[in-house]
Amino acid sequence: IHHNAITLNGGQSENSVAGGLALCAGTNNYLVSRNFVCGNFSQGDGGGIGHLGLSNSGAIERNEILFNQSTTQALNRSGGGLFIGGEPPVVGALTLGAGSVDVDANLIQGNQAATGHGGGIRTQFVNGTDVDPAVRPTPWRLRFTNNMVVNNVAGWSGAGISLHDTVNGQIINNTVANNDSTATVGALIVANESAPQPAGISAERH
Repeated sequence: IHHNAITLNGGQSENSVAGGLALCAGTNNYLVSRNFVCGNFSQGDGGGIGHLGLSNSGAIERNEILFNQSTTQALNRSGGGLFIGGEPPVVGALTLGAGSVDVDANLIQGNQAATGHGGGIRTQFVNGTDVDPAVRPTPWRLRFTNNMVVNNVAGWSGAGISLHDTVNGQIINNTVANNDSTATVGALIVANESAPQPAGISAERH
């Protein structure tokens, strides 16, 4: 998927992924390159680009991911610009994970996760059953290199990059600057005061 303008699209379901471009389970060895992804909206996770489910050996490179938004009033939805996640597991089990993905040389700017984490980038349920050496010798790997992640906003944490259930993440040679976490999600407000949140890069407990 390359050299496209993906603009002004909307995902109107709280269970959807991505307002602009959705990559769902089984999309192995995909390449998303040199696209202009701007002004998309999702009530689910991933305003601009969303990878949901097990799709191994994906690459997202040299795209402009600008001014996309994920939000819904009822639930916490994350990943204003880019979302990478495995499918949520059933109760008492582990997710299959997302697969290994390389994210290189993208401009991720001006995106918003108004009611969740990761204004620029959000990862969640990336690793699960693959962490067991009997299943895979090494867990799925996320590698972020040479990206510009700037001027993004999140209502919770990690306005630049937010990691959750990501045990093998590599963040190398990126610029993560001028991102803001507003800490305005309802769960953060107690006695009319909000709890400050990390804004640049945040990692949640597994």
